[in-house]
Amino acid sequence: MSWTIGSTIFLIPLLFLSAAIVYVGWTNWGKSGWIGKMKEVMAKFLQKGYITDVTKTSETAEPTTIEFQKKFNEFMRDALEAPKKKLIIVIDNLDRISDKEVEAIWPILRSFVDNPDFTKEDWFKRFWVIIPFAPNSLKPSAENKEYTQETKNLPVRQMGFLDKVLQINFSVPTPILSSLKKYISINIKIAFGEEVADDEIHGIFIIISNEIIKTEEVTPRLVVSLVNNMVSTVLQWPTINLVSHAYFSVLRRNFPVHEISARLSNSTLKEVKYNAILPESILLDLAVLSCNVEVSIAAQKLYGNDLEAALTTADGAQKLTSNYKKVGYPEVMATLLAKNLDETKKDPARLTKKIFNLLSIEISSIKSEHRNHLSQDIRLAIDNLSWIPIGSDDFIGIIEYLCKNDKNRFFLPSIIRVLKQTKSNLESNISSWYQDNFSENIVFHWEKIKNNQEAQEYFSNEFSFKLLAIPGPFDAWKKICGELSQSKALINGFPPKLPLLDIYREMKVVNHYSQPVETLIAGCRSLEINGIVIPGEIIIDVFVKRINRQAEFPLNEALLTLEFVIEKAASNNEIYSNLVSIENYWVFYYFAAIFAEKPRRSKEYDLPLFSPETPGNELAPTVIANLLFLWVLQGMSTVPDNLDNIYKQGFGVLRACINSHPQQSHILDNMRRLFSLNKEWSKIIEPNGLDNRYDAISKNFLRKFH
Repeated sequence: MSWTIGSTIFLIPLLFLSAAIVYVGWTNWGKSGWIGKMKEVMAKFLQKGYITDVTKTSETAEPTTIEFQKKFNEFMRDALEAPKKKLIIVIDNLDRISDKEVEAIWPILRSFVDNPDFTKEDWFKRFWVIIPFAPNSLKPSAENKEYTQETKNLPVRQMGFLDKVLQINFSVPTPILSSLKKYISINIKIAFGEEVADDEIHGIFIIISNEIIKTEEVTPRLVVSLVNNMVSTVLQWPTINLVSHAYFSVLRRNFPVHEISARLSNSTLKEVKYNAILPESILLDLAVLSCNVEVSIAAQKLYGNDLEAALTTADGAQKLTSNYKKVGYPEVMATLLAKNLDETKKDPARLTKKIFNLLSIEISSIKSEHRNHLSQDIRLAIDNLSWIPIGSDDFIGIIEYLCKNDKNRFFLPSIIRVLKQTKSNLESNISSWYQDNFSENIVFHWEKIKNNQEAQEYFSNEFSFKLLAIPGPFDAWKKICGELSQSKALINGFPPKLPLLDIYREMKVVNHYSQPVETLIAGCRSLEINGIVIPGEIIIDVFVKRINRQAEFPLNEALLTLEFVIEKAASNNEIYSNLVSIENYWVFYYFAAIFAEKPRRSKEYDLPLFSPETPGNELAPTVIANLLFLWVLQGMSTVPDNLDNIYKQGFGVLRACINSHPQQSHILDNMRRLFSLNKEWSKIIEPNGLDNRYDAISKNFLRKFH
C-alpha cells in the first residue's frame, strides 16, 4: 500500500507535464516559435525563469556641424529671448590638456564662439565666453600656419591664435608676498579656527614661501591643497604643532613620504634653517607624521642612527645620558641596543668603546625597569668580545668601572673569559701587539691594572696580571723590546716567550753589523729586568768584539754599545778583561771619526757634531766621557811614538777635549758616574780625586804629544 501511494504521488507531476506538452504542441503545431513555447513549459516545470533577449539596432546619419549650429542657434534664441538675460560660458583648463587635444577641441569650440553667422543674432550681444589660461602653457593650434616651430614657444605668441576671438585680455598678476600671506592666513583660519596664533601663521607663510616658490608657481589652488593636507594630518595627530604639520605638508610635495622617513633616519633632512620657526620637537613630529605611528614607535625610526653615533664617540656616555631624557629614547635603547651591540661583535675595538660608554652612563637617569635589561645587554656584549684592546683607554675605563661598581661580580665571569682569551692571543701571536695600539700602551695599561689594589681584590685568584710573555720570533721580539725601551715603558713582568737558548743562539749567529744595536741592547735589558742573567760570553761576542771592528760597526752604534759594555764590565770580570784589552788606538780612532768633517757612513750624517764649538750638544759630554774613561781605565797615560795621520787626528781632538771643551764640567760628571760603578774603579781616582787625576793626565798627555 505505501509503495503504491508513493509511486502515485511521484508520477502525478509527470502526468501534468505530459498533458501540458501535448496541449501546447497540439495548439501551436506548425506555427512559428512553437519550439520556444515547448521550452517555456519545460522551464516553468523545472522552476527556472525564462528569458527572451530582443536586440534592436537603429542607425542614423551623424549630425553635421551645420545642423548642430542651427540647433545651437535655436537654443540660444529660446534661452535668451528675454532682453535682460545673458549667458556666460567658461572654458576652463584649456591650458592643462595636451597640444593634440587642443588642436582637436578648439576648431569645434570656435564654430560656436566665433561663428560669423551668429553675429547678426540679437542674442549674440548677450553671449559671453571666458577662457582663463596660463600664457606659458597654452600652445597655438596646428591650423595656424603663420607660426613657426621657433615662434610657438614665445610667451607673447602663444596666445596669438586666440586674438581673433578674444576681444579683451585681462592679465592676472602673480600674488605678491603680502597677498600670499593674507590668503594663507584666511585659509588657515577657515580650516583650524580664528584662534590660530599670528606667530604660527607667520611661520607657515615663511616655510611655504621658501620651499614652494623656488620649485613651482604659488597659486590659490596650491595654497588650498597644502592646507587640506594639513587638515588630514591634524585630524589624525591633533597634539602636534600646527607649524610641523605645515612643514610636513610642504615636504610631501617635494619627496615621497617614505623618503622623508629615510631622511629622518640618516639625518639628511635640512630643517636647521628653520630653527627659529619650527618647534624643538620637529624631528619627532615629522617621524610621527611620516610613519603614522605613535610617538614612542616613531622615535625608534628617528633615533636609530643617533644611538650608533652616541655609542662610538669619545663623549658617548654624556650623549646617551642626555638623549635618554628625550621622548621615545628609552624605548629605542630597550629595543635596538641589543641588536646594535650584536652587529658590532666582529669589531672588538668598536664594541669595547660601546661597552665603556654604556658602563659610564649616569645610572640614576635610567628607568628602573630598564636597568636590568641594560646590564644584560652589556654582559652579552662582553661575552661577544673575541679579545679586548688592552692598549686602548677604553680597556682601563671598563676595568676600573667594574672594580668599583660591580659589587655582585655580575660581569666578572665574562670579563675574565675575554681577558684570558686576550692574554692567550698576546702571548701566542706577535701581530696582536700591533692591533689598534702600540706595544708600549699594552705594557703601560697592563702594569696599571696589575698595580691597582681594587683590581687585585676584584679578580682575586681567578685571573693574574703578574706576567705577560712577549712572543717571538726573535726579530719581532727584539723589535718590541726596542719600542718599549725607547718609550721608557716598564718591561718588568714581560719576559720572552722564546726559550732563552734560542735567544742566545740568535744573538750570536745573526749578523748584526748592519742592524741597529739599540734593539739588541733593549732585548738584553728586558731579560735582566725580568731576572734573567745574560752570560758574559754573550756580551763579549755580541758587543765587545764588535767594538774593535770599527770598520764594520757603525760609529753611532759603537758609541751606544760602549756605554752598555762599560756598565756590564763593572760586575763581570770577564767582560772587564776584554774591555781593557781593546787595542789602545781604538779610542783615538773614534775620537778622530767623531769630529771628522766627513763621516764614514751615510747614516752617520745624522749624528750631532761633538766639536767644542757646539756647547749645546748634550750627547757630546757623555760620548767624550765614555772614551776618556776607557782611556784612563786602560792606563793610557802615555802615547805611542810614530803617530800616523789617524792617530794625530784623534790625539788632537782628545787634547782639545782635555784642555778646553766648553762642557768640561759635564764630562767630569759623566766620568765620575762611570768610575762609581765599581769600587775598584773608584780607587783609580783616589786619593786626589778625579779633577786632580784629570789634570795629571792632561799634563802628561800634552807633554807626550808635543
